[in-house]
Amino acid sequence: MKWAGGRSLYRTLVICVILAALAVGFLAVWGVRSFREDAAAMAVENSVKGLAGTVSVLVNVLSETGERQQFSGLDDDQVRQRVMKVMRDRTLMSGILVSDESGLEMAVLREGEMLASGYPLDGTFRWNVSKEDRQRLPDINLDSLEHRLQSERAALKPGQFSWTSAYTFHGHGESWMTVSWLLGEKGRMLTFILPVSVVVDQLARADRGEAQKLFLFWETERFMDIPKVEDGETPSPQAAVSPDELRDPVAAKAAEMLMQDHGLRGSPFRFRVSGQVWWGGSRPLSAFGDSMYLGVAMPQSSVNTELSGDRFIYGFGGAIVLAAMLALYLLRRYRSRIEGLGLRQAYASPEDVRALIDGGENERVEFKQTLRFNVKAGKNGREIELASVKTVTAFLNSRGGTLLIGVSDSGEVLGLDDDKFENDDRALLHFNNLLGQHVGVHFQPFVNARVVHLDGKSVIRVNCVRADAPAFLVNGQTEEFYARSGPASRKLTVRQFYEYLRSSRSRFGGHR
Repeated sequence: MKWAGGRSLYRTLVICVILAALAVGFLAVWGVRSFREDAAAMAVENSVKGLAGTVSVLVNVLSETGERQQFSGLDDDQVRQRVMKVMRDRTLMSGILVSDESGLEMAVLREGEMLASGYPLDGTFRWNVSKEDRQRLPDINLDSLEHRLQSERAALKPGQFSWTSAYTFHGHGESWMTVSWLLGEKGRMLTFILPVSVVVDQLARADRGEAQKLFLFWETERFMDIPKVEDGETPSPQAAVSPDELRDPVAAKAAEMLMQDHGLRGSPFRFRVSGQVWWGGSRPLSAFGDSMYLGVAMPQSSVNTELSGDRFIYGFGGAIVLAAMLALYLLRRYRSRIEGLGLRQAYASPEDVRALIDGGENERVEFKQTLRFNVKAGKNGREIELASVKTVTAFLNSRGGTLLIGVSDSGEVLGLDDDKFENDDRALLHFNNLLGQHVGVHFQPFVNARVVHLDGKSVIRVNCVRADAPAFLVNGQTEEFYARSGPASRKLTVRQFYEYLRSSRSRFGGHR
């Protein structure tokens, strides 16, 4: 009986080798389709995240950086003067709207080199330009516009910004997008108007990777194709159209599917055009809710690798046969030993910032004295920069939080003087570059940084919301994972990171 058990073990091993070879061979052939689909879905997801992050950084720099504090504590006349100054300084802006709880107060629009300001009066809009120049300006439907602004105001919260559809405001063939936030004083809301052509130009020149088709679309179910251009070229003006009016058949098919099934938005999806398999994906261009989306499409063949090609299948199948034959040979050679074995048995306003400081550091709030200057060493230090990025990474991986740069551990407001930046814009740009370099641009929509003036000092307030994927701090060849533990950012071990993924599985859609 003892030796019968040994022979049984040997026979079992032989059967297991044969069955394993058959199973692996079958999976290699049958499972290649799933492998290809997973690779394509991942490529689409990564492509749209990277491109969306690039757009988010662009819009923040063009519209939001350094503007909000310029409008604090001003009366009506001063606000008008400030609006005109911003429009003269920021030539890429198409206009600015100022509204309060009672409706639209004033508007400034750019038409060529002309700046026109106006205000509502007796149900119409009065401009400060000649009749001839007024004909060059778009008509403003006050009822529709003020309803939109009131709805937007109701949805906004301090520290957040809102993007509206480019096709809510348009005139003479040029489309606009808007970025709005509350000033927190007199109930005012600022709405900056940017031409979509700025975003289109950025995307047309961007490195698309494997993505061959790019397009923008809105809740109005209008789509805009974005052709690729080379350096020195200017993208041709595009108009937003319905899916059946798109010239490119691939973009048209993807647009049709996104319009018919809103559940596809935010997830990779598969479709066919002229017998070829394509993959599409989309992403809203803001973490706080948005009616503007970026879409991409790429052929499945462009992301096939050596591991998903027919050569691999045949080669892998041959290797399995050879491995099975070798295993059977070794089993036979060491049969006696095998038979012998059978015998054994892981906030935004100065008042808001002051309240945060008064509350002290905790799980959702942390202070950093400087952004890059090492006070003890008396010079700029990389370790100081990484300390701020580490805190942001920990917030992204936890429940979010606020980082205040320019505030000591004791809560004293010191500002950014030690960092010696040329101006506040340079400080914010430096911070955004650090975030893109050490965390990744696709996490930009989850991070909102701006300068707040407190006690005559400039403080960078960084608001973070919980990201939709684990964020790593990349420093050279190393990657580190941080999460918040009380008032500190703690680096997780491999075991702890594994437990983190298990506990966060529902957050990442069960795929992590």
